[in-house]
Amino acid sequence: MTARSRTALPLLGALALAGVGVWVWTSNASTPETLEVAPERAGGSSDEPGADLSGRGPTLDPQAQPSAGPPARAAGVEPGMRTPSGRDLSDPAQRKAYLAELLASRPIPWADVAALLAVMPEPLDPAMRARLLEALRVGDRNGALQALSNAHDPALVPELFAIVDDPGAAVGARRVALQVLGRMPAGERDALVKELEARLEGPSPQDAEVLSAIAMRGGPEAMRAVSEYVLRSPDASALGQSLVGRLDVARDPAAAAVLAEALGRVQSPAALDTLVRLAGQDGAVSLAAPLIALDRDDQPVELRQRVFESLALTGSAEAIEHLLAVSRQPGQFGEHATLALGQLSSAAPEARAALLAELERASLNPRPELAKAALLESLGTLRVEAALPQVAASMRDASERVRNSAVRSLGRMGPSARAHVAEIGRLFASGSEATRVVVAMSLGSIGGPEAAKELEELSKLPNLGPSLQRTLTFALDHARGAADAASAASED
Repeated sequence: MTARSRTALPLLGALALAGVGVWVWTSNASTPETLEVAPERAGGSSDEPGADLSGRGPTLDPQAQPSAGPPARAAGVEPGMRTPSGRDLSDPAQRKAYLAELLASRPIPWADVAALLAVMPEPLDPAMRARLLEALRVGDRNGALQALSNAHDPALVPELFAIVDDPGAAVGARRVALQVLGRMPAGERDALVKELEARLEGPSPQDAEVLSAIAMRGGPEAMRAVSEYVLRSPDASALGQSLVGRLDVARDPAAAAVLAEALGRVQSPAALDTLVRLAGQDGAVSLAAPLIALDRDDQPVELRQRVFESLALTGSAEAIEHLLAVSRQPGQFGEHATLALGQLSSAAPEARAALLAELERASLNPRPELAKAALLESLGTLRVEAALPQVAASMRDASERVRNSAVRSLGRMGPSARAHVAEIGRLFASGSEATRVVVAMSLGSIGGPEAAKELEELSKLPNLGPSLQRTLTFALDHARGAADAASAASED
């Protein structure tokens, strides 16, 4: 049984296969009958060899809760199997009975309730609906949010709006009700967006929460409502925190078209700044052209800097070509474009080739050290293995900044950089404190027995401060874990 199988146990608990009395763990994603709940946002996995400890790419999640581990083995039951319960969750009656049982538990197992609601297409019994809403009003609101965000019952929509509109409701209850309205699959999307939009009062503390719910619903109608509000808001710059990352324009061409139109209007710099931030999404290639059109001499410096940052986030070939062209210019805008190039998280294949070619001519840039460091960072984040020889050679650069960027780049390339472990390790002894930290974390990210052995030797060096020793220990644990994961994967 793999580690991944064990950590999947708490997610769905005791969901049953239809018509079968034996329960299976949810780790086997290829089994058609296995029911899984998709997370709200996908994140990088740190359980694969070479997970990046440097702050970019896959990382360990410090907020993740530890797994409760596998259940106790029942007599006569093979490992990985559940004792038959006789509950058939393909039967609506048994689903409802199971929900009633869960809601009657103390404390309520909200993760199990959320998983069950995710696979219940039928309306809830009024008593069950009332129990969930009671928890939202005066009980465990975090649990209620987790569960109701998966509910498919349209009858919940007016009940939730009643809480939002109730002046006597607790602030926390109204806030959670809005979050549920933004997330739950129940309700017709555009109609719900319009109901939410009708509750925007102009400048008010609650407007940011309503806008956030609208953004989470998504779609062109949501994008229209958000952009119209931003354009007329007297304090548009304060809205970014409520909106950025919540409205998907990368995979919704209709919503992206609405945003592109809004970017072309004459508006306040604050409103434009917020809309530019909304456009900065991984894969939002259709927004590169309207963003580039905003890179003009008549725009404020801060806005043009924001444009560069959003262009880098789109990762499109057009966006990166523009950033490369500006980065070759002297002056502050060339510097801002160069810094933006160092923040790339995705890039089209032709853009990756252009970045590698730019690294070869970085010495011709008006700021060669900055350009080389930025390009090394992004080539590592993008895991452009064709750049490995040049990245490794950059560890011998005269600039410490460039050397450290080269080491970070190799760390981000993970196991592909294992041939350079020894050379990375040699930078530790004579390096500054910053270099030593970068070396340790990159070796941990590369992982494998070679990196683990190198970290063990570095840990034995004298005069290591407590902070650096902790960093080495953390990196060593991760390098060993990556080696163990690779070994287990090969055995499977």
